[in-house]
Amino acid sequence: MKRKLTIFVLIYLFFSTNLYADISLLERNALIDFYNSTEGTNWTNQTNWLGSPGTECEWYGITCSNNHITKIYLYENNLSGSIPKSIGNLSNLESINLIHNQLTGTIPKEFCNLINLKELELGDSYGGGYNQLTGTIPEELGNLINLEKLKLGNNMTGIIPPELGNLSNLKSLILRGNQISGNIPSELSNLTNLEIVVLENTQLTGSIPSWLGSLTNLKYLYLANNHTGTIPVELGNLSNLKVLCMRQNQLTGVIPPELGNLTNLEQLRLHSNMLTGSIPSELCNLINLKILYMHYNQISGAIPLSIGNLTQLEKINLSNNELQGYIPSEFVNLLNLIDNESDFRNNALCTPTSTLLNFINSKQIDGDWISSQDIKFDIRDAINILQIIAEINPEEINLICDINGDNKIGIEEAIYALMTVSKN
Repeated sequence: MKRKLTIFVLIYLFFSTNLYADISLLERNALIDFYNSTEGTNWTNQTNWLGSPGTECEWYGITCSNNHITKIYLYENNLSGSIPKSIGNLSNLESINLIHNQLTGTIPKEFCNLINLKELELGDSYGGGYNQLTGTIPEELGNLINLEKLKLGNNMTGIIPPELGNLSNLKSLILRGNQISGNIPSELSNLTNLEIVVLENTQLTGSIPSWLGSLTNLKYLYLANNHTGTIPVELGNLSNLKVLCMRQNQLTGVIPPELGNLTNLEQLRLHSNMLTGSIPSELCNLINLKILYMHYNQISGAIPLSIGNLTQLEKINLSNNELQGYIPSEFVNLLNLIDNESDFRNNALCTPTSTLLNFINSKQIDGDWISSQDIKFDIRDAINILQIIAEINPEEINLICDINGDNKIGIEEAIYALMTVSKN
């Protein structure tokens, strides 16, 4: 019995001390090269790095499986310098995240050797503090057929390589904050597993492709800056979409009513374009919508009466358009609107009751939206206003037209109000 226990202890000690001893010299040297090339001595955390052979899997940010390096996670760890070509020797690598560092240089083409790679995250401009990688996006990345996540938000130039259309398993494509130009390549229409596409803050131009409407797994679509043309009606097919952001483009034409089919949508951001026409009433079918931004366009007409259906709405910005008429009384149903987070300024809007006025004032940024309204009534408008006034409780009358103080609007007072409005 004692002999068996001794053998067991010896076996345990052997495996515990040699658990990672089979990491190849090629992979060890690739890690050491990476450490030296990215100024490892200045890293925020460098625990166990450059330890003796067999300790590689204990180095900070390194994960191993089956005697191979499978993951490098050095997010926000003060890396600088460049990524060495020898990174391509880590052929079993499945994930690498180097976001929020100060890396420079280009993306090595040798990444194409990492055929098991599922996640390649080298930068994201969101939140600042991103890498400064330059050069073009290597077309060789199109060989990484197992890739599911590609995030390259740096200072890349050139075009989006059509070869990325080979990444049939890709779920997330984030190229935000680069200087890439040209059109969105049609080859990306092959990426039917995409759930996230973020192409904002780039120099991409051209129209928004209608084939995006065939990527029915999409949940987040960000296409801000420099796109022209109209909003494709095919986007109404994206029934799983939660966020649609097409802000700060040069989009023209009307808002497609088909967007009202996106019943899972939580954010619709169409601000800072040149959109015209009215707000489609179909948008009031978006019962899960929390954010609606349409400011800085040329949208006209009235706010749809069914706006009160959007009971989940938290923020709405319709400022700096050409909207006119009364804000629907159904607006008071939007009880989830956050105080001081909405904006109605610089239109031609008004409210028929003090109750609605007070409600909107509480939601308006800085509280004042009335003084910026450019209301110009013709005679027909004035008559309609008088008809509305006649149905309002006297205590809620906002226009001064009760001349004799009897809390009633007679014919003489109606004529007076009509004359007053007509002069304005």
